[in-house]
Amino acid sequence: MSAIINLFSILAVAQQPPADFNCTMKHLALQYANQTLGANSNLKRVGEALDIGVCPTSNDFITQREVRKQDNPIKGETEIYVSVNGSDSGSGSMTSPFATLQRAQQAARAAGPGAIVFVRAGTYYLNQTLMLNSKDSGTTYAAYQNERVILSGGVPLQNLKWEKWTPANTRTIDNCNLTMESSECARHPYKQMQNSSLAECCAACSTDSKCAAFTFHKDSLHCFLVDTKQNGVHNENAVCGMKGNPGPGPTPAPAPAPSSSNVYVTDLATGINIDSLFSGNERQWRARYPNGDPSKPRDGVCSDGKAVHGVGDKPTTLPLNIQMVCAENNSFVASGTMAPFDTKETIMVPCGGAATSNRNQQSNPKGLQYGPNGSPPTYSGGYLQRFTPPVSYWDSNVPSGIQGVTRATEKKWSKPTEWRVHAYHPIEWGNWGFAVGSFENGVMTFSRGGNQEARGGASALGDHYFAGMLEELDSPNEFYFDSTTGSEKLYWAPPDGQMPGPDDDLVAPVLETLISISGISPTVPADSIRVSGFTLMHSMETFCCDAPYEVVSGGDWSIHRGGMIKIENATNCELDSLTLDGPGGNGIFLNGFVKNAEIHDNEIMNAGDSLIAAVGKANYNDGRDGLTPNNCSFHHNHLHDWGVWGKQTSAFFAGITRNLKFSHNVLYNGPRAGINQNDGFAGGNEYSYNLVFNTVLDTGDHGNFNSWDRKPFVWTSEDESSALTANMIPNRFHIHNNFMVRTSFLGESMNLYCLDHDDGSSMYNDTFNFLLYGGIKFREGYSKHASHNLVAYGNGQDNRMVPFADQCRGTGNSFTNNTAISATGQFYGACAQYNPTLPTDHANIDYNTFYTDMAFSDGGCGGAKHPLDWAAWQKLGQDVHSSLNPASKLPTDQIVKDAMTLLGMA
Repeated sequence: MSAIINLFSILAVAQQPPADFNCTMKHLALQYANQTLGANSNLKRVGEALDIGVCPTSNDFITQREVRKQDNPIKGETEIYVSVNGSDSGSGSMTSPFATLQRAQQAARAAGPGAIVFVRAGTYYLNQTLMLNSKDSGTTYAAYQNERVILSGGVPLQNLKWEKWTPANTRTIDNCNLTMESSECARHPYKQMQNSSLAECCAACSTDSKCAAFTFHKDSLHCFLVDTKQNGVHNENAVCGMKGNPGPGPTPAPAPAPSSSNVYVTDLATGINIDSLFSGNERQWRARYPNGDPSKPRDGVCSDGKAVHGVGDKPTTLPLNIQMVCAENNSFVASGTMAPFDTKETIMVPCGGAATSNRNQQSNPKGLQYGPNGSPPTYSGGYLQRFTPPVSYWDSNVPSGIQGVTRATEKKWSKPTEWRVHAYHPIEWGNWGFAVGSFENGVMTFSRGGNQEARGGASALGDHYFAGMLEELDSPNEFYFDSTTGSEKLYWAPPDGQMPGPDDDLVAPVLETLISISGISPTVPADSIRVSGFTLMHSMETFCCDAPYEVVSGGDWSIHRGGMIKIENATNCELDSLTLDGPGGNGIFLNGFVKNAEIHDNEIMNAGDSLIAAVGKANYNDGRDGLTPNNCSFHHNHLHDWGVWGKQTSAFFAGITRNLKFSHNVLYNGPRAGINQNDGFAGGNEYSYNLVFNTVLDTGDHGNFNSWDRKPFVWTSEDESSALTANMIPNRFHIHNNFMVRTSFLGESMNLYCLDHDDGSSMYNDTFNFLLYGGIKFREGYSKHASHNLVAYGNGQDNRMVPFADQCRGTGNSFTNNTAISATGQFYGACAQYNPTLPTDHANIDYNTFYTDMAFSDGGCGGAKHPLDWAAWQKLGQDVHSSLNPASKLPTDQIVKDAMTLLGMA
């Protein structure tokens, strides 16, 4: 049946939306971004991400923009000033400013709550993290009157003496790139010369248009010319040369040897280990093979080599020592794990409504693994030692090495302990980074890493690249740091190929966190601290391979608990009007207990991992300590270009959280989901009025918004009227009035859905969203309701790309009162593992309004051998009160009007 359905889908997608529809949608998205972002936003970046330049009148639109007013003036009782020209022996006044933030912090603490530290224009290289704690409560740190203030977490590399680098195995003579190898490249020459010299041989090849390479024999003085480069026989006395071009230097070959034309070297005496490097605000990267830009999707990957199967002890299965029992009738609801493991506890929880309905009606055993009332195991130790702590929902290993890498042998890579392997997950759900510990007998053995993604897979690596080899330094933006003690050197291929100057704005990051807001405890928090107006740059990478990553709950992801700005044990704090450019890892990280934080009007971009993350803490399945981000808001942020290193990352990540509000943000250009809700926990999160597009650019099987709920949590109720203090069914999530685009405007995307409610996701209301080129997926779980959404041309080449995909069994779910227009006639798909005639076994589907000029198809959801037509579908009891209409009844201008109404646009 699936083959028939897929064939039908592929044939059907030949029908397309109206010719001008795509540009109309781009303009609508740009207009919405214009309305949403603040006064200092860069709308041009949004236009570039939409590829708006291919559409008529795009340039005029970008310049004719109105901006949202921001009303939150900075006021205080005491003003303290910092300047790059100040002195810490000054008074801290406007005319006698301090030089450092630490000195200003001392003065602000002495002044007490209400103090404002104003920082004047300039670049401040921080030699330590600005640590704000409970003693700093009530203090504001801000850029003075919108002046450009840069806080750098790096060390400027100055007074450098550069010289061109000539690799040991390469030199240039008369525009020929001579590779000093012990094999010859002229095995089948078309011409030979006798009594020649090396220079004459090189010149002969250079002036002969047919010549591509030559071999000069030093003993016989014979010169051989060939029209294609070939590997020949071993000869210690042969010099192999590839033809170069007249001018400043040779043109690299398709598989280049290191080129000295634009690579430079300098001695360093900084005493730091350079793992990452910036030229101004532009990220550079370690010399790598194949060449590629890590910020571009799958740019420069290969399949050279084969994974070595993972090793290590099998983890321990932790006991299910929590029993959650229905308070009404003492019936079993779910089980979980908590420490200490030798104790047991029975917890009474309310269990009526959705939870009881789900367990009583769901007949699919697999479905009972997932959701708030499942009973999944938790694993610890063994090969999970790669995580911190060594715990995971997944009993999974990763490869222990890679063997048979032909490039390593051909190029004679040296210093294997400096090599890194960046590899996609074999099913493309994320990626790993590994450090190589040794290289013996053709096997690279990994010493650490593989903790940057939770699902694992011990026997295979996906597409990958190698980094950290001096022998591969041959492309602009690459660098190599030789850390040999006493003779540290930096090798660099500048973007423009020109000789660097002594102070060429090179910065080496040394801090992971530039600003930390952290109280003593949840009961003695850092309170009412505001940070505003700064530009933060140059923080350290965390992806590979020494930073700890944690599997925080039952999602696929692991995450590093850190960021360029980190907040924990804090209340009522505010981050606004900041620019975070190029975080090495995460941008802003809310860790554990954070209550009533407001993160707004910031631009965060070009991050190594995620842009914003809010992650709580639990004792395995026991979250009653309340160590969670709670009642925090994130609004009017400009979030784009993340996942340079980690591909299992998002613009916004939420795990073990409650009552978050994420609204009026603009998100685009990332390798995986724009928003990832990693678990259900206590729920109550709201996602509204966001623009999300160009996501899932590097990975697959995902959506603009992704959720999971694979394991139960018990948490403390905030309902004072409830007799029970514990609960386990999440409060309802609300996803409403968002503008989401499944496809990418910049090229290929492997995105499947706008809203992807994966394994066990429960308690969701998806309402009043405008979903473009994609739809909604339900999979297992219960009480998910999609209604009053507008789905425009939601079909794609994959049978799962449909307005609504009801995967596997779920209970109490519905798809009602939605409007969808399809160019294919297929409104449903990817349905499986349930009885279409049993109403309790699948979603309630009715009261929808459909538009298409093609024949209706249920995509096989009716369980028949062939897709059902409209009459047969309704006969099953589906869409009984729905209507099917010609596409002409919903023209583009009406779609725009309806979308603008949903989005609250004038």
